Formats: sequence, structure tokens, C-alpha cells
Amino acid sequence: SAGGAEAAALVAAAEESRAAAHAVFRDGHWVCAVLAGQELLGSLVLHGRPDLAGPDRRLFERSGVVTALLLLLRRSVAETENRVRGDLMTDLLTAPDRDPVGLVDRGRRLGVDLNRPHLLLVAEAGAAVRERLAGA
Repeated sequence: SAGGAEAAALVAAAEESRAAAHAVFRDGHWVCAVLAGQELLGSLVLHGRPDLAGPDRRLFERSGVVTALLLLLRRSVAETENRVRGDLMTDLLTAPDRDPVGLVDRGRRLGVDLNRPHLLLVAEAGAAVRERLAGA
């Protein structure tokens, strides 16, 4: 389909931008890879500016850097929240009586009311199921 071909061309342009470490102009679009080191986080696509000259092109490329920083910040926040939630769950399961007031406060900060009843379901799964769930 035409949309699939255009998407494939944009992906190829993003890879080219990554390799060149600059925005590239392909098929009427400027494409700038959004990178964290060599990891491609995404890309910015600019339509309607075929004449993107020096300062404007550099601004477009810097927008890619800013976008990468914002995406990395989001990832870092999400990883930290997951770790904090995991730590709370571990403490609730292994030492619920050690600091009940502190646990309730930590739960509140995570949006969980530990003064209400909760139910925990534990299930055992084979390796293949765990892999599928981990990728979900």
C-alpha cells in the first residue's frame, strides 16, 4: 500500500539520519533521528519545508535532542515508579508489621489506599508464559 511504502521510506530515512548524525531530506520530508546514544527512540518528520536552511535545520536537529531527553526522562520516571511499587509490594509481603504507618504512607504516595482490603493472587507460570507476559 502507499501508506506502507511511505512509512518504510521514513524508517529508512530515520536510519540514514541516525548514521549521519544529522537530519536528512528524503521524498519531500526532513527526517531527524531521535537518539539516546545509538538507540533510536523515534524520529521527527517535518513536511512542507524543502528549503530548510542552516539555522532552521540546526534548530530541527536540536529538537531531536530535546525530544530524546524528554523521552529518556519519561523512561527514567517510569522505571523509578516501577521500582518503588515493587519495593512496596516486597515490603508488604515480607514485613507487613515492621512499619505499618510507613507502608500506608508509601502506598498513599503511589495512589493506593492500604487501609482498604486488598486481595493478592499468586500464579505460577511456565517459562514460555513468563516470557510472553514480560514482553506485554
